[in-house]
Amino acid sequence: AAFASGTTKKKEWRRRQLRRGWGVIEDNKERICEALYEDLHKHRQESMMADCGALQNDVLDTLKNLDEWTKDEYPARSDILNFLGGTTVRKEPLGVTLIIGAWNYPFLLLLQPMVAAIAAGCAMILKPSDVATASQDLLMEIIPQYLDGAAIKCITAGPQEMKYILDHRFNHIFYTGSSNVAKIVHTAAAKYLTPVTLELGGQGPAIVTKTADIDLAAKHIAATKFMNAGQVCL
Repeated sequence: AAFASGTTKKKEWRRRQLRRGWGVIEDNKERICEALYEDLHKHRQESMMADCGALQNDVLDTLKNLDEWTKDEYPARSDILNFLGGTTVRKEPLGVTLIIGAWNYPFLLLLQPMVAAIAAGCAMILKPSDVATASQDLLMEIIPQYLDGAAIKCITAGPQEMKYILDHRFNHIFYTGSSNVAKIVHTAAAKYLTPVTLELGGQGPAIVTKTADIDLAAKHIAATKFMNAGQVCL
């Protein structure tokens, strides 16, 4: 379905999967909040805003811009090499994407890249974090219920299974996590010259200047530091 012939069919598939992606969140908000509390002791209010709300906003933004992002481009004929050619640049799906999620945002950091991959018309394998087990179990249940199982697969895998998975060729790999594991992912991708997107953790320094309102700065820093129980890179 993801690689159906004709631009219109491709866009129809993308829009349909994006709307179903909205449904994944809308229909399961309470269960998502419960899973996040079980895995992270995350407050429902924060889960609703930072996880469910952010994901649904991504879906809406993608639907709004899909036509603009995927439309054909026509390079100017002022370029002498294109004067007679009338070149058309058409955006096609890259292929099969492997998306590896992280435990600190087990829904957000798996499903946000999924939304982007759907917009690009790619088939994909989703690998939730095996550390956030409640979230992983819920994702394994609801993803097949809503999304096209011929093009979007959700799997479970630990370190041993991941070695087997990474031995296979993908057209793109999206990984969120530590620098150490990223080296393993990048090494496996390099064997096939597979492009990668690595979203890695890091420090988030805060600089307070002499002219700052100290009480207000302290509140801002504390609020940010306690976000997601401190497990967020900014």
